[in-house]
Amino acid sequence: MSIHFVILLVCIAIVIGFGFGIFIVSILRNKKESVGKLQIIKDDGEDKPYIFLEVSKPDILLYKSRKYVLLKVERLRYRESKNGSKNSTSQK
Repeated sequence: MSIHFVILLVCIAIVIGFGFGIFIVSILRNKKESVGKLQIIKDDGEDKPYIFLEVSKPDILLYKSRKYVLLKVERLRYRESKNGSKNSTSQK
């Protein structure tokens, strides 16, 4: 193997490691900075979707000066069960 090939492999490994590190840090930061969940619930009928905000941070008033906050989005679908009551199931 030539020295140029080894240098090329090392450079590729460094770039891949850097990209992987940025990906992991962004996932951890998003989990930490999320202030709650935005639930979008769609009925099977003709109704428009309902949107609910679930705040998970007890000190939410600290975020009122921010222009933007991070929310996790969860899509749910209400389905009629056989006995007529509605059950919430997660849509994936």
